[in-house]
Amino acid sequence: MFMFKCTTDKYNHLYTRWLKDPGSLLDFGRYNPKTDVLYDLCGGTGAVALEALKRGAERQPILIDLNPRCPNPKVTCITGDIQNPAIYPPSPKPLLCVIRQALGYLDMAKLAATMEIIMPPGARLVFNNFMYPRWKFITYKEDDDRFIEVAGYLGNQVGLSLIHI
Repeated sequence: MFMFKCTTDKYNHLYTRWLKDPGSLLDFGRYNPKTDVLYDLCGGTGAVALEALKRGAERQPILIDLNPRCPNPKVTCITGDIQNPAIYPPSPKPLLCVIRQALGYLDMAKLAATMEIIMPPGARLVFNNFMYPRWKFITYKEDDDRFIEVAGYLGNQVGLSLIHI
């Protein structure tokens, strides 16, 4: 990734149009709140993990991100690159791994190798992704706050900057 900076705690609100319905990946992955251990990979603000809690998760969701921003103590947050198998806890093993809107930032060969190591037989991996964005410059106004978003794709890298001004 050639740039990433998010200087606002309003990320989920501002990105609603792209991050709609975090529960849809739980549905697609046949999430069972009674038995599944959920790994919310590249989980950021924890939208998927928080949705799992709303659904009555009996096993604590695990969120892994370069910059986890989920303040809920019922979500275990791990800081690190999801492509590095060494950052994963030895247990519990994930039964469902969800990657929401992040594939453009990852090396698919590294990700596949890591998932093969950390996921037990029968575990599920579900993901969605955006199209590689064209260069764009957008301003937002939320209440009395203003934001600038710059996004684009260069080579094989996606860049995004969201700045609170």
